[in-house]
Amino acid sequence: MYVSIFPRWGISSPSQVNFGGIIIGRDATLVHCTQEQYTEGRNLATQAFRIRKKRFYEPSGIRVWTWDRVLEIAENQTASHQEIMGDPSGVTDVTASRPSAPLLYTESPTTAPPE
Repeated sequence: MYVSIFPRWGISSPSQVNFGGIIIGRDATLVHCTQEQYTEGRNLATQAFRIRKKRFYEPSGIRVWTWDRVLEIAENQTASHQEIMGDPSGVTDVTASRPSAPLLYTESPTTAPPE
């Protein structure tokens, strides 16, 4: 059945399809620990991610994002669309249910858990 969509996207062979990415959890919920352990837990999670990224994800061309990153991209595309097209009536507010949690995979992890 999946073969029927190949012509629609200009795909002539399954070998032309590559796994592109993984979307995992939310930034605020990737580390489950007590407030006292939060900084260490965040640092360990970031370190573990960097190792997996270097060894597994980058060599395979896979991107790993959280849902917060996906929303950030959608927000930027929405803003660009509004600027270019001038069509604010058809735009969905993707930030309505988004908490203000810090992104997990940054160079300097946060020192306190989001409230």
